[in-house]
Amino acid sequence: MAKFTGKELFEYVSQHQGCYANDICKAKGVDRDLLLSTFRNCVRSKIPIRREGVGDNLRYFTEVEDNHKKTTLSDAIALMIQAITQQVREEVDTQLDLLITAEVNEALADVQNRIRVRLSGQMAQPVAPVATVAPVEQSVAQPTLPVTQPIEPFNFDSVPDGPTQAVHNIKSKRTTAKTKPVVTPSVAENPPEPAKKQVVVIIGIHANKQPLIRREFKDCFDLRMLNPDQYNRIAGVLTADSKNIVMLDFVGHRHSDAVMAAGHESICISGGMTTLRETLTAIFVGER
Repeated sequence: MAKFTGKELFEYVSQHQGCYANDICKAKGVDRDLLLSTFRNCVRSKIPIRREGVGDNLRYFTEVEDNHKKTTLSDAIALMIQAITQQVREEVDTQLDLLITAEVNEALADVQNRIRVRLSGQMAQPVAPVATVAPVEQSVAQPTLPVTQPIEPFNFDSVPDGPTQAVHNIKSKRTTAKTKPVVTPSVAENPPEPAKKQVVVIIGIHANKQPLIRREFKDCFDLRMLNPDQYNRIAGVLTADSKNIVMLDFVGHRHSDAVMAAGHESICISGGMTTLRETLTAIFVGER
């Protein structure tokens, strides 16, 4: 019986990675049973060899070659990452140098402008010569008489009824000047009437929720709220310009039909207090 050791199998597979079982049998002159027995001995002896496939498609590989490939791939990835890192670092350094240069140039330009302004101001100021102090002469101001306008004599001929009528006219003017002006009432005394609030009818809101809505929207609307069981009062609270909200989650469609039967439109909503607040807000801003 031919002898086929694990060392021979490992050397052949190392030189022919991925070779088939038939190739090994033909090259070494062994049958498949001996090849299988040798492979099992290699596995028990922890020789780095493996096989893949089924039946006639069995292929043999050595782990050393695979580890070499994995190492080569890892090295390639590491080199690629290193190259990318170096490129990014160079790009960052370039951009940083440009920013620093721009900031430095701007700062230098500002400093130079301030130095030029300071030097130009110092050069523009002339050196004041030393002046001799002259004696101060005390002068006495002469009083000046006020300029008076000549008094024109009163022309009695310009008054139709003589001097008496002129005196009467002067007294009339004084009386008129002392008369108090008539004070008209200001706008604050007659304030304008407050604007009429929009009537909003809410059908289907429970009694325990009504105080919350009334407290939040009392300054915005004239609120009229009905419980789900107050079906018979719908027609009595509707107005010609009212906004009518029907909460369908708590009442039936007959409530909205009652609004339509009274000749009014209804806003049907599905949901609770959050949806009701959103609808009231939309009505207030004019979106509904």
